Amino acid sequence: MKINKTLECIKISKSLPLFFLCVLIAYPILPYALQSITIGLLFASSLFTYRGKIRENITSKGFKPFVLICGWFILVILTLLYSSNFDIGIKRVLRGINLLIFPLLFLYILPSFPVKRRSLIFDVFIGVHVFLIFFLISKSLEGIDKVGFRGVNGEWVTNISDEGFLKILKIFFDMSFARSRYFINENQITTFFIHKAYLSMGFVWCVFLMIDRLFFVKIKPFKRILFSVLLPLFVLAIIYFTSIPNIIALCILLPVFVFFKIGNFRKRVVYIFVSVISIISLSQVGVIKDRIFDDVRLKNDIIEVKSLLQTLFENTSYENTNIRLEVWKCSFEQIRKDIWFGYGIGDEEEILLSCYKSINCEDCIEQQLNTHNYYSSLLLTGGVLTLIMFIIALVYMFKIALVTKNYLFLVLVLLIGINLLSENLLVRIHGILFYVLFSGILFNQSYSKFPEVKNKFDFVEK
Repeated sequence: MKINKTLECIKISKSLPLFFLCVLIAYPILPYALQSITIGLLFASSLFTYRGKIRENITSKGFKPFVLICGWFILVILTLLYSSNFDIGIKRVLRGINLLIFPLLFLYILPSFPVKRRSLIFDVFIGVHVFLIFFLISKSLEGIDKVGFRGVNGEWVTNISDEGFLKILKIFFDMSFARSRYFINENQITTFFIHKAYLSMGFVWCVFLMIDRLFFVKIKPFKRILFSVLLPLFVLAIIYFTSIPNIIALCILLPVFVFFKIGNFRKRVVYIFVSVISIISLSQVGVIKDRIFDDVRLKNDIIEVKSLLQTLFENTSYENTNIRLEVWKCSFEQIRKDIWFGYGIGDEEEILLSCYKSINCEDCIEQQLNTHNYYSSLLLTGGVLTLIMFIIALVYMFKIALVTKNYLFLVLVLLIGINLLSENLLVRIHGILFYVLFSGILFNQSYSKFPEVKNKFDFVEK
């Protein structure tokens, strides 16, 4: 009897880390306090359950992977020694401390999750983003009802809730993307953290998770049908929010991902041919062309990106309302003054604010904009060495993903790398959790196979 109870306790204790990890993977809809509590419970349950394996894992793996992955953040912490705003610096270090503790968790405490457990974690993440899509649609419908809109005859139409849900839904889909997004913004949503870059990155990642399971993993028929329905919904959501880096990431990484996953050369040739023909054909369909390619917001964003690139590479004047160029100019102007060691983790905001004032960028001052490029943020904070160490971390993960043929992990590294060009993802808890959770799970999966490919990896290094 005692033996049965002991076995049952062991079984429950081994389920707890997975349970808390599934809860934490729903971070986009969790309050900050609940995120913190779940992180604490995840670590406590993991330490209790796998405490006997920690010393063995440290001995077998050593500290090299930890230093390569986290060395850059250790350097960031050391910049506190010369940061003039120590209190702000401490707050930013504490905000980013998960960048240290989660690699420790996945490297030395948690075992590599089997396929079924990874699938469960990924399903929770997909489910959360399905919920967010319908939540935002409902908020947009609320906005349409509350604010009103201009009808076909030019009259202002308000209070249409009596028309019924289907009628309001039709009105929503008849609108351009740009207009319907206005009604979401009118609601001033505070329930969840809604930011188009972070939201779109989550949608893109869901697309890859579903494609991997749909075409390259054996799954149940129900789930196959469900993913087939959800996939176009997520693609539409990515286009709807017009986060240009994520649209570019999807367009570049999706063909690359499928190409790598298809092992046969002939199949790869057929895939490329069918993909090109499909894209050309779809772009000529009237509804798709009108609703997507001719969307005002998307066109404006593309024009702004084009203007930015022309300004940067052709040294032409920039005549657009997008202030990101001013932010980048300020960033690189300050970087040049102290490129080797940076200013310290507590001084970045003050340095940028001083520059914004000198160029009279009122919007920059009012919004207290950060660098909107994490690579330049690292240069401002810790100089060249910190940036090099961060790039080494990305390259190290990329190499392990490539050698172990974990193409989902490879796509994740590239997706994060692309988004860091225009967003400081790793200064917000949502960006940090996305990075540490998925890179941790997939790195653990790949590194568990590492001994099997060690000779090949050594050859690659040479």
